[in-house]
Amino acid sequence: MMGLLFRAAIFVVLAMLPSSSVGDIPTTTPGFTYKDGLPQAPVQLQVFIDLLCPYSKAAYPALKQLGDAFEGKDFRLTFQVLPLPFHRNAFLAAQSTVHSVGVQSFVPWLETIYANQDKLSNTNTLNTTPNDLITQLASWAHAAFPSIDVASFRKTLLPGTAEDEKTRQLFRYTLAHGMVLSPWG
Repeated sequence: MMGLLFRAAIFVVLAMLPSSSVGDIPTTTPGFTYKDGLPQAPVQLQVFIDLLCPYSKAAYPALKQLGDAFEGKDFRLTFQVLPLPFHRNAFLAAQSTVHSVGVQSFVPWLETIYANQDKLSNTNTLNTTPNDLITQLASWAHAAFPSIDVASFRKTLLPGTAEDEKTRQLFRYTLAHGMVLSPWG
């Protein structure tokens, strides 16, 4: 256990090194507010999840129930997407959620990913190319949101795009808050 914590601490330190430049600082607090939680709500819960983490998926129904139990003026539930490096496709899934689908569509997209989570597992995608994964995500996005422009969606998932950089900023944001596991709140 101590070895795992030490490795996680080293990972956090190394991952945060490149984030010292001004360009890496997010211009707004990232995350997805569940339902209509207001920024001034007296009770705030920020939860860090990985879309490909089975524990995050298992925690989601209880978090959703909690979010549904309160009015937005009283309680704000914010999901932060933390793509863990040991889930091979987590970054691409996070990139699709964070920047390609849109804030208003977060919950239905999260539920789409969770419903198909096993199809994105390391074992099931061992011989799958990144392009094939992008095609799969685009197919799910189009099924969930028929008005989505599939070509634009696919483009936002490519390396070197503004969305790619924004997802990296989100990853560094979570690390800067000491998060290295999910779910965490």
